[in-house]
Amino acid sequence: MASELSLLALELWGSLWVVLLTCSPGPFVSVYAGWQWHVEWAIHLVAIVAADYFCGGPHVNPAATVAFCAWGQSSLASTSARVAGQMIGGVVGYTLLRAAVEHFGLPFLGPAIAEGTTLGAALASE
Repeated sequence: MASELSLLALELWGSLWVVLLTCSPGPFVSVYAGWQWHVEWAIHLVAIVAADYFCGGPHVNPAATVAFCAWGQSSLASTSARVAGQMIGGVVGYTLLRAAVEHFGLPFLGPAIAEGTTLGAALASE
């Protein structure tokens, strides 16, 4: 039980930071600096690496966690704890990011392709 709680905490912490670091370039970097999507993408990439490095290597992705379980690399109990932590961390991270964006009066838009974006640019961004 203790190891499942530590996995839940690890995934919660990692998912929280992944949401905060990887979703913030849009509202904070692009709005203030007016940078193009490729600069935002590069910042997003660095944020993913930083979140993984500083959080100790959580999965932060339920699909990856379930795949590890399916391959026999993780028990059902640890998989459940990881996925629960990922969900909680995502919700907490989203809530904190939304509060920060609203505090600074920035637009908080969901994932969408901006009007006028070419298909190639949209695919490269994803």
